[in-house]
Amino acid sequence: MRGIRLWIIPAICLMAVFVGVQIWGNVMQSDETILPASEADWTVLPNGWRRQSIFSGKLTMAVIEAKGPEQGPILLHHHEHDQVTYLIDGEIEVQIGEEVRKIGPGGAYRVPSNVPHGIRVLTPTARLIDAFTPPREDFR
Repeated sequence: MRGIRLWIIPAICLMAVFVGVQIWGNVMQSDETILPASEADWTVLPNGWRRQSIFSGKLTMAVIEAKGPEQGPILLHHHEHDQVTYLIDGEIEVQIGEEVRKIGPGGAYRVPSNVPHGIRVLTPTARLIDAFTPPREDFR
C-alpha cells in the first residue's frame, strides 16, 4: 500500500492533464480547462454525501465528501468503469471483491471493471478523490 502513496496523486494529475480536462462541475457545458473549486458545482447524494465531478473525453474525476461513522455491512456496487481512489482525510473500510481493509489519509485502492466494491466511513467525515475510465456519464 505504501508504494501506491508515492504514485497515486501524480498519476491522477497526469491522467487529467493527458486527456485534457474540458468540463468542471456536474452540468457546466463549457470549453473551460481551468476552473477554481469555488466555482464548481456540488451534487448532494441521497446518503448526504457531496460530490464535485470533472470530465474529459476519457476520464471522470470526482471529489467526494462522505459522512460517517457508518454502521452495518458495506453496501457493494459495481460498474463498467475502472476506478482508482485516493483518501485525502478520514478513515474508511473498503471492500473489493472478498478483500476488506481499513485505510487512512494517503491510502488508495483500485477497482477493476465490474468487480463488486464499496466503502464504510469510520470517522465523522472522509474526503476522497475518485478517478474513472471510461467517463461516468451518470455523474453529469
